[in-house]
Amino acid sequence: MARLGLALLMIFCTSNIIAQEFIATVNINTPRLQKADPSLFEDMKQNIESYFNELSWTDNNYKPEERISITINLNINEEVTNTSFKGELQIQATRPTYNSNYETVLLSHNDRDIVFNYEPNQVLQFSEFGFSENLSQVLGFYIYMILGLDGDSFELKGGDDYFQKAQDVINAITQDVSRTFPGWAPEGSTQRNRSRYWMAENILSPRIKNYRQAYYDYHRQALDIMYYDTETAKSIIISALAEIRLVAQSYPNCMLLQMFSSAKSNELIEIFSLAELEQKREFIRLMSKIDPVNSSKYRSINSTK
Repeated sequence: MARLGLALLMIFCTSNIIAQEFIATVNINTPRLQKADPSLFEDMKQNIESYFNELSWTDNNYKPEERISITINLNINEEVTNTSFKGELQIQATRPTYNSNYETVLLSHNDRDIVFNYEPNQVLQFSEFGFSENLSQVLGFYIYMILGLDGDSFELKGGDDYFQKAQDVINAITQDVSRTFPGWAPEGSTQRNRSRYWMAENILSPRIKNYRQAYYDYHRQALDIMYYDTETAKSIIISALAEIRLVAQSYPNCMLLQMFSSAKSNELIEIFSLAELEQKREFIRLMSKIDPVNSSKYRSINSTK
């Protein structure tokens, strides 16, 4: 994977780097904040968008129509100082499906453990095997996770290299850093078993090999043929859900199950709302096991014709 040279430090700049992988849109929401200069957040927005859009994170040459769309909502809930903040990061990533205008969601996640410092004209910088500053590291972690999910959607375990880089980011976090900046350690997150640590651990765990196969089948073998062979695509998706159901049995607290449901529930309901009765029933049965909290949502498709 390409880095900016061979250095361990990737420094944000807007020089002659051609955007390849992402089309990112960033919104900074700052209700009730009083200390910081409002212009700081406009600078932050532009800086984060450029971090995604103007750095090259891979060796791959993404065509414009292949780029991953990312929407980021950074909700800043607390000013510790006029340059130190706490908040939440809502991030959604989609990739286009083959021969259609439809984009499927790869990740839809809310990270509630966002603590960072940001000063006027700050340079965002990412350190692959160290720690620069928390905002850059959090964004870099999600960049690699999204690239991994995109890779897995096109090739079985095609995201391995990127997931390992996300794990490298975790491994570089010291105890002192994790005490100051939550979300990096197994404990100490506001979201039990839902931190960045567990996201990386889950995706690389041998316990979820069925999930990785199912994720590839769902996207490459099903969604990418949906436009010309809908019934085959639906059958493949049902088989993929059956494999994910096995993960739910063997690893019931796996964060990936929640990630899958957050990303795919609405898409799946749309796909199976007009399915035959037997296929509807199987879909409801499987998703009620994978995502039991939302079982009523899946059962609601019984009312559709």
